[in-house]
Amino acid sequence: MNLDLTDTQLSDMKHFYEVELQKTVAKLRHLQDVLSKMDGGTQVQISVLDATGGGMPTTRPALSDDSSSGKRKRKKKRGRKSIWGEFILQTLKSTDRPLLYSEIIQAAKVRFNVPDSKKVALKAAINQSAFRLRTIHKKIDTVGEEGKKERYMALLTWYEDGKLAPKYSKYIK
Repeated sequence: MNLDLTDTQLSDMKHFYEVELQKTVAKLRHLQDVLSKMDGGTQVQISVLDATGGGMPTTRPALSDDSSSGKRKRKKKRGRKSIWGEFILQTLKSTDRPLLYSEIIQAAKVRFNVPDSKKVALKAAINQSAFRLRTIHKKIDTVGEEGKKERYMALLTWYEDGKLAPKYSKYIK
């Protein structure tokens, strides 16, 4: 079997296998240490040969690989980013007043030309985005009207001393 590899592919493969070898040798040494502490156990001689195949054990410097440096890379979030969080923030900023959930849903329906058959999904998406904006990103808060179930969304920048500023509270009865 003959592989046609470029020089960079070949060096990348070599680098990968060297890193894997270093990890494996480190694991073997750790296992050997643990077993020796537990009344001997199985004795294994670990030796790493240099690239020429000579019998001299070598200690190679650690290659710069994120997985061997102890730092973990975070996986990227799957899927596309939701447009609704940004839409909610833009709508609140452009109207410059607290809005009911139903008003934001209606604005989204008009702006994105969402058919009536998708209104339930639209409402769920906006509710989820508002929840994230409120709890995770801490960019909005909800304010309730006395005796009413539906709530208003308000930007946190509109608050003074923990209460909605008078300029904005006049929109809520």
